[in-house]
Parts: sequence; C-alpha cells; structure tokens
Amino acid sequence: MKTIDAPIFVVLVRYTQPVEAVMKHLEAHREFIASGYARGIFLVSGRGADGDPGVVVASGVSRQELEQLMKEDPFHQHSMATYEILKFHASRACDELGQLFPSL
Repeated sequence: MKTIDAPIFVVLVRYTQPVEAVMKHLEAHREFIASGYARGIFLVSGRGADGDPGVVVASGVSRQELEQLMKEDPFHQHSMATYEILKFHASRACDELGQLFPSL
C-alpha cells in the first residue's frame, strides 16, 4: 500500500434514452473516451452492468475542467446521458496504482 495525496473524480454516466438510441453514438463516445486517456485525464472507465451507470475515473484536472470535458462527450451532445461527478481525496492506493500519484 502506498500513501498518496490526490484528488480523484468518479463520473457516473446514466443513459437518458433507450439503449438502441444510445448505441447510435457509441463509436463517437469511444473516441471521446480514448481522447480522455490520451490527454492523461482518464484513469479507468467502463460500462455499467445490470442497469448500473457507466463509470469514468479521472484525475489531474479541476471539477470545472472535467465538467467542460464531459460536455464534449457525444452522449452529452445528443442528450443521451446525464453525468454525476463525485470528488474524493485519495489517501491510499495499491503500490502499482500509487505510482501514478504524488506521495504525502
């Protein structure tokens, strides 16, 4: 276990339209997600299971910057999803993940 000091965001992505409508924008959404990784902001992401929301874990930006970034998501642009952003201050992580964040 590694002691860290890092603000982390968890974004919950909930569909607001039927899955069939959402899937029409899936490829563009995947490209958006890839760009978040390329920019060094997204740490992990994935779809929800059994009706749970999708999740994006992000770091290295302010809440305001992340809110603006999520507006670039085609799911947002086409009113396919809503976003709930949760912020927490990570203080511990497994050794492998802890290497990504500053130590205390």
